[in-house]
Amino acid sequence: MTLWHLPSELEDQFEERWQTWLDEAERWTPFFEELAGLQGDDLLDALKRFDLLSPEQFESARKLRRSLDGRAVPLPGTHLPGDDVITLLAAGFARGEPGNPAIPYARLEA
Repeated sequence: MTLWHLPSELEDQFEERWQTWLDEAERWTPFFEELAGLQGDDLLDALKRFDLLSPEQFESARKLRRSLDGRAVPLPGTHLPGDDVITLLAAGFARGEPGNPAIPYARLEA
């Protein structure tokens, strides 16, 4: 098993889409304005409110815990790269605190 590293194929796909997202900035403005209005809300609740987590992902993310040193949030088990694990990694940031972030990580299946 290895620590999570985005394979170059995924990095390439992200890079290809990045410019498209930048070109569609006006389309995303209302979304980010609404998101900014949720200041102080729990990240998991915000992701759920915006329908960015499935009920199963919400429950999995709710069960995530910080590592003993408090600096990381390991996703249990091993994973294949894909939308589900990336969504859980994003949701894992909810375990951080202001001024004391916790970085989520996943192990890839070998």
